[in-house]
Amino acid sequence: MQVIRRDNSVFEDVPKPEWLSIIFEIGFDEIGTATSFVEYFCDVYGESRSSVWYRLKRLKEMGLLSFAEKGEEPKPLALTPKGKELFRQNMSRMASMRSMERQSMA
Repeated sequence: MQVIRRDNSVFEDVPKPEWLSIIFEIGFDEIGTATSFVEYFCDVYGESRSSVWYRLKRLKEMGLLSFAEKGEEPKPLALTPKGKELFRQNMSRMASMRSMERQSMA
């Protein structure tokens, strides 16, 4: 999937829409560990641990997340600059849609 940036360049390797919930849950926060996030996400959304780990690893491969895996030096789970850009774009898009909905109801 591709998304067009504001400067008309193409944002490659955009995750599947259902994976965006992980990006929205992380937002601009730094989370202590990926493991603690997986536990939280599974409790809130009822997802399996293996499914959440799979998504985290794919998002990391896409360059959207940063976190330590087994054997690596500890670092918090956080969005990379590329992940933050995608988060901002989606937040802007959602705000625009809400604004249009309000105008159409008026």
